[in-house]
Amino acid sequence: MRIFLSLVLMTLCTTSEGSKKVEKKYAGLENIEGLKKLLETLSNNVFATCEVALFTLPRGYGTASEECRMFRLGADSPPGHLVTLDSKEKAEQLEFLHELGVPPDERPSDRFNEYNWIWTGLQKVENNQVKGKRKREVKRYDPNEWKWQGTGKSPFEYSKWPKLRKNGQPDQSYRREHEKGCQEEGGCFQNHMRTDGNGYWDDGWAFEKYLFACDYAGKYILSNKERSWESAGALCEEAGLKLAMVRSKEEVEEMRAAIRHFLGPGHQNNTFAPGNWVWLGADDLHQEGVFRWHNGDLLQTWDVPWMPKAGKDNASFKKGLDGQHALAMSRWGHFDDSFHRKKKRPFACQCPGS
Repeated sequence: MRIFLSLVLMTLCTTSEGSKKVEKKYAGLENIEGLKKLLETLSNNVFATCEVALFTLPRGYGTASEECRMFRLGADSPPGHLVTLDSKEKAEQLEFLHELGVPPDERPSDRFNEYNWIWTGLQKVENNQVKGKRKREVKRYDPNEWKWQGTGKSPFEYSKWPKLRKNGQPDQSYRREHEKGCQEEGGCFQNHMRTDGNGYWDDGWAFEKYLFACDYAGKYILSNKERSWESAGALCEEAGLKLAMVRSKEEVEEMRAAIRHFLGPGHQNNTFAPGNWVWLGADDLHQEGVFRWHNGDLLQTWDVPWMPKAGKDNASFKKGLDGQHALAMSRWGHFDDSFHRKKKRPFACQCPGS
């Protein structure tokens, strides 16, 4: 009996210590376990918090920058950019997404493999000249020479360059044209910052391919887990969020873009296939035909794009059972009332303050 109790206590202590390590590692990210449940089964190579989006298909720096520029979910959103890691909290969000999207035990063992590093928006924009055959004009690190794509600011307040006497970074190396992968006229410079699975920074060659991250300013985080409307709402709340609200034509377009990015292609031959719809945070459970968002606001304050014939019809699932009381939206932008307990489909959560 004593041996059994000792084993139980050892197990509890080990679990507690493990939880503390996770909490300490991602101290700047709240509701970690809930967020993990939302994102862990996504399969379209994009994982996001409400500030950072990680893309798990390796790209060269130029291509990564262009894909971030095109990562615009809102109709009026400005062009995007590679991620700005200007705080410990934001860096920890990226570490969390990296561990979730490409687990460490699934990465190649080579430290400099393409899945162990992530391109960011920090670039060396000054003193990229070469003196003589291989030497830069300026070798010593100067933060003023490095700028974030998104803000144009230098990394004074936060940085994670290794400061070891040997192998300190950035080392700002140079390669001649046609040397070891360099195809740029005049040569290549290590003037773009990549970060690894532990959050440390290194300067890299633009022609190398790595994962990449973009700043994310969208309103929505989507999960491809198929759940009932009630279960979906509970999972959003576990992540510190609420089921999403779509309150205008512009937000319809943003949600459609979010569905494409986070859920991938749908089912073209079956309109009502689960992958073609997401749950939203409105219902008419308290008053038949009067849909309200979870904050009490009325849904019908604009020209709601109800699905022709089927939308807002309150059809019954089976005789004697509840009707269609929960709101869903299709990847084509149509709204429909649906069975809040019986129907299971992916869902969208709302980022705070949006």
